[in-house]
Amino acid sequence: MRVQQKISSTTKFSSGLFPNQGDINKFGRLQREDDQSLQSALDTTLTGATESNWVGIEVPNGTITADRTKFTPIQEAYYQASQHMKRKDWTATLVALREVIDLKPEPSFRQGVYTMLGIALYRKGELEDAATVLEKVVEMDGADETAHHTLGAVYMMSGRLDDARSAFERVIKTGRRGAHAHFYLGHIFEKLKLWERAEEEYEKAGEVQKDFVEAHQALAKLHFNLGEQSDVSKREQRFLKAAASFERMAKALSDNVARADVYNHIGYLYEQIEKLDLALDAHKRAVREKPDHVIALANLGTAYLGAERHAEARAIFEQIIGFGEYFIRDQLARFKSPNFDADVRMYMAEIHQRLGVAILQTYEAELQATGGQTAESKLLDEAEAAFKIALDFVPDYAPAHGGLGVVYFRRGEFQLAAKSFKEALEIDPTDEDTRQNIRNMSTQVRDAVQSAIRARITEPQDEKELYSEDVVDEVDKTLSRLLGDDEELREEVFTPEDLVQALRPILNQLEEPAARFDLAARLFKRRLLSSGKAARLAGVDRVLFLSNLRRVGIAVLDLDDEEMENEMRYAGIK
Repeated sequence: MRVQQKISSTTKFSSGLFPNQGDINKFGRLQREDDQSLQSALDTTLTGATESNWVGIEVPNGTITADRTKFTPIQEAYYQASQHMKRKDWTATLVALREVIDLKPEPSFRQGVYTMLGIALYRKGELEDAATVLEKVVEMDGADETAHHTLGAVYMMSGRLDDARSAFERVIKTGRRGAHAHFYLGHIFEKLKLWERAEEEYEKAGEVQKDFVEAHQALAKLHFNLGEQSDVSKREQRFLKAAASFERMAKALSDNVARADVYNHIGYLYEQIEKLDLALDAHKRAVREKPDHVIALANLGTAYLGAERHAEARAIFEQIIGFGEYFIRDQLARFKSPNFDADVRMYMAEIHQRLGVAILQTYEAELQATGGQTAESKLLDEAEAAFKIALDFVPDYAPAHGGLGVVYFRRGEFQLAAKSFKEALEIDPTDEDTRQNIRNMSTQVRDAVQSAIRARITEPQDEKELYSEDVVDEVDKTLSRLLGDDEELREEVFTPEDLVQALRPILNQLEEPAARFDLAARLFKRRLLSSGKAARLAGVDRVLFLSNLRRVGIAVLDLDDEEMENEMRYAGIK
């Protein structure tokens, strides 16, 4: 009996490995680094002067230390602008910088002020004005790296990708900000769907700056996305490259939680290309970085399931459940899901369902070890409890319904098993594991019906006719015992084809056409076969079968009006 152990990957926590955060947010760290470089080149800072009114003003051509009480209007306005910029008050920064410009500073100083003005406009979101100002700066000094870099960012955010590309290529020629420029070029080529060029630029960014986390991440995401769109062979190549990029990203990270996340991503990639040993190792590394990382633990437990290491899988899932829902909610909150409560419930359902699978796998292993004879029945009780808790969290969780069906099947409770399997398929019609489980159960029901028929035909023939009513009684009684009296449920598990197959032992002994007709008519009367199936069993067409029912004592009145109308219509009589 197959146990469904493939876990839904639709929740934010298990599939949100490569979130699309949007173009602007993607560059948050780079903007912070730009802020730092600007402050070192253009900002106003204290230099440790002994008098509180003495400050050091860093200007494009060096540092001026001056008594603020003796500042010129230009120096005071510039000082005010730098302080506003430090506080990211861009509106006030713009006012102060324009005041500096109105005071007509020297040309060399004015260029730095315009650069600051362009940056402030960019950070305030006034991209068109920012581009105009920065274009003026690069006209004044074509070697101004900061202006070219910011202008490239402005063009990129404005959708002027060709202009942005030219600006970043000029930055690369200066050498100092090459890593960032290569990164932005990678993003531009990715937008243009020039995948090889994007890959090349992201790689260069990571080579120039080994600890460039965003470059390694962007390259990994690029390989992942391309792998998702590729055929199987290329998909594996892309996912392996993505894993390698994530490995470089992990080395560049100092935070253990972030490293755990990355190792978890690596494990996921290896799982997708069925390199289970590598996946298991990656998830173990994630858990070593953060032993209570609930996502990494869940994936480690699932990897153990895939490796048929049932006891270890069970221990992992029980450990997660032991943390308690409040702890799990607190840890998952960092994913900032818009459907947080629903996603937490799904996570809890998945963990309990996986626990049920681990327990069922242990039961199945015990059955196999004893040649299908014995296994601890308490394991079925424990698995049932786990699946029911999963359904408490998410009532329409198909894998848990399917798991319950396996539990009931193993207990011989076929009616309950059939109901659970049916619910699973109603929720997820694509669930092939449950369909296979139904086929397995159908085989056992068919075997049971066939055994009952074999027992009947071994009785002395002079006591009862071979095809008499009690044969049909035996079929009906066996089906009722196993599947109950719900006709729809019966048909879900035990089809007319199964019934015909089960009847083979008796059909082989019914040589007379009249005897086969009699048996077919009785099965039709009990609604065990439709008129079409019964006619085929009898070896006649449907019209002839319906018209000859009276010959074996089945009156048309035995069918209600609707049934008779349907049968006659299908037969072409009306």
